[in-house]
Amino acid sequence: METSKKIYKFSLYFQLALGLFFLAAFLLVFASTFGALALLFLLWGGIRYLFAKKGKYPKLLTEQTILSTIITILLSLYIGLSSAFIISPLKYQYPLQIRYESHFNHPGEQFPAKLPKGASDYRFEAVPTILQGQGYVVVSFHAPSDFISSERARFCSSAIRTFKLGERYNNEVDLPYSEVFEEHPDADVYVVQAAIDQNHPHSEAVIIDGDFIAYSSL
Repeated sequence: METSKKIYKFSLYFQLALGLFFLAAFLLVFASTFGALALLFLLWGGIRYLFAKKGKYPKLLTEQTILSTIITILLSLYIGLSSAFIISPLKYQYPLQIRYESHFNHPGEQFPAKLPKGASDYRFEAVPTILQGQGYVVVSFHAPSDFISSERARFCSSAIRTFKLGERYNNEVDLPYSEVFEEHPDADVYVVQAAIDQNHPHSEAVIIDGDFIAYSSL
């Protein structure tokens, strides 16, 4: 019985440690899967800890411990390695967010490696591909004029197509839906890549309007 209790406690602390790990990952990336796993493991582990502290162990102690550990590991692998929803206004998360999304939505090379100094009103949006729904990434912010001028010059020369953002519904190139786009109907859209496909559209684009800039990948 004492050996079973030790194994149970090891399983419990392992579960709580995973909960703290996913909580830290959530604070760094804001991925919904990490937040869900952190909440689940910390809540589940917390309940198990309170029962163990009161000496109330399950009747089938060894079996319950093995089952809990297996479920914890499977959930960590299945959910933790799945693409997630991300909506974040926190600039410090950008480097890890873009690296995280490179494993799922594969944002193009037009996305900056880091944000420029003075960037403000940052917003990171990522939606996973679900069934027929196409996943996308949109990063938007306001930037200093020298950065905007540099990016506009870079994409003016490399764009395969340009149009006004307000005309996107009349254009055969699909863009992701983002509420920030609704505020900039006169923005210039520079399409870097595009695949015209009704079922699986793909586009890489940069949107610029004054000091506003957005990078999108569909």
